[in-house]
Amino acid sequence: AVQMTKTLLLLSLLAGGVGIAASDVAFAPSFSLALRPTLDMRAPSPLSSLPHSLAHTSRLGVSRRGACATLMMGSGQERNRVKAVFTDVDGTLLNSKHGLDDATTLMLKKVMDKGIPVCMATGKARGPWVRQVMESMGLPEESWTLNGPSVFIQGLLVCNPEGKAIHRTVLDNPTVRKVNALAADRGVSLVSYTTDDRIVAAQIDEWTDLLLPYSEPTPQPIGRREMDLLGSEGALGAHKMMFMGPEEVLRGLRGEVEAALGDEAVVTKAVERMLEVLPPGASKGAGVLQALDMLGLRPGDCLALGDGENDLEMLEMVRVDGGVAVAMGNGVPKLKSAAEFVVATNDEGGAAEALQRFALDGEHVRVQEAVS
Repeated sequence: AVQMTKTLLLLSLLAGGVGIAASDVAFAPSFSLALRPTLDMRAPSPLSSLPHSLAHTSRLGVSRRGACATLMMGSGQERNRVKAVFTDVDGTLLNSKHGLDDATTLMLKKVMDKGIPVCMATGKARGPWVRQVMESMGLPEESWTLNGPSVFIQGLLVCNPEGKAIHRTVLDNPTVRKVNALAADRGVSLVSYTTDDRIVAAQIDEWTDLLLPYSEPTPQPIGRREMDLLGSEGALGAHKMMFMGPEEVLRGLRGEVEAALGDEAVVTKAVERMLEVLPPGASKGAGVLQALDMLGLRPGDCLALGDGENDLEMLEMVRVDGGVAVAMGNGVPKLKSAAEFVVATNDEGGAAEALQRFALDGEHVRVQEAVS
């Protein structure tokens, strides 16, 4: 049953994606079928095609902080105790100053001491911020992971628990060139996240400098010609590309980008003033499935935490399979609608609250037992 679930979820989430081994990252072609990671919660979920027994797994209604949960259980369904945690980083695990607060650090240590893998699932590239997290946790700074696999760059780079890259997904060169042309024609700044753990741009400016507080690799100027070569045979691969500029400009640009790229890529958003272009079929949710496969677990075994649009698929697939989907108090409205629970903000210890209530105390299981 676990393998069937994973297979069906992979078919739903990875259709059209380009998976390549970590050792073969120079170039991979993209295919045309894409599943956009931005789920319209009013429309049928891509997971609605799962078998009836899985599509009707147990759910808990949204519980505001301090309120009682509303139980909406399918007949005979049981909630699992949390066996793994998948958490977004910016806006979730980290506070608005891009650091781990004391309460979150303490809860992370308690969860890890209990033997529960804590897996970071982020749109960020590997960079100095990981070292800062490891230092705060008292872990070896050379590690890229906590005590479980990690998902970086919106699921386009997945590392095993030892920190070794085991899965990469990249954009093809024709798509790269289209995105470069769109940015140049509209006068919008653009960066690319490459397969050698760099962030590059045709030129750097005030908009690319927005990345500096996030402690990712410092953007490097390489010129338009080199940007156009990304994804071509023998050249570096481009995991994702990101337009950067005023929010009102990006809102107008988004529809144009989606129309120009069609099924060649997906467009998503994690934070303000940044609009991301990913390979078709790519999402955090797809990367999480890769990590779950390493752990021998299913989405229903997990606690998933997030705050942004790019966390929707991750929370949706965990919720549908009977896991615990939690949105931060500072999360976007769509994500809060998709979650069973909404906790405090990232500046009010929301991640610590979720870890305590669900990973350590098993509140979701206790609610079910009380109602049963």
